[in-house]
Amino acid sequence: TLLRHTAKHADKIVAVSESCKSELIDILDVPAERIHVIHNGVTVADFDRPFDARRLNELRQAHGIDGDYIVHLGTIEPRKNLVRLCEAFKDLRQRRKDVPKLVIVGAVGWNAGPILAAIAALGSSATRPGYLSRADAVLLLRGARACVYPSMYEGFGLPVLEAMAARTPVVTSKVTALPEVAGCAALYDDPFDSESIARPLEDLLDDPASAAARVATGRQRAEAMSWDSSAEKLASLYKTLAR
Repeated sequence: TLLRHTAKHADKIVAVSESCKSELIDILDVPAERIHVIHNGVTVADFDRPFDARRLNELRQAHGIDGDYIVHLGTIEPRKNLVRLCEAFKDLRQRRKDVPKLVIVGAVGWNAGPILAAIAALGSSATRPGYLSRADAVLLLRGARACVYPSMYEGFGLPVLEAMAARTPVVTSKVTALPEVAGCAALYDDPFDSESIARPLEDLLDDPASAAARVATGRQRAEAMSWDSSAEKLASLYKTLAR
């Protein structure tokens, strides 16, 4: 009720993606001209600090991470699609032995029981460090072979942008705002099909040269989506309201 009231009476509405804007128009009947898309951003300097190999090694030892690993960042809740990710990872591991360990980083959210059970069923193939500090999460992301983010719904998808800033290959879903964020820098899956989630992960392992090319593209996209740019656009919008 509050959201509908706010949408009806606000002078301007800021949406963090074109996907969100479309939903505001379709679901809440907000006129398109009242909605301004200002993307979320990233501070790329956070991902260019000197690499702390000693701290990364401590994190590896603390959480049983041997060799390469694939990381997921985000709250453990149903829309993140982690049960299907675990199914995909299990199938992939059965087909080949060179699949890196799955590292699932994030706080436990709502209705997480089935997800935690699916992670536990992977045994030593997966580890769940829980919620980490910003610095440790960034470090794990920078050291990962890939970031996998098969979410079923995102208003924006900040972990995807952060992975691109970290120069880490991205596998994500071709739904809602995620293609808008990642563009041609990511490998895409169908989040409602575990086999489709496994396929781009396998492509990434088989073709590291292609992954490297996408990394360069992703870094360019991340540099263009800075928090400074978002702040400038938001300040400009506020100035139009103050006149």
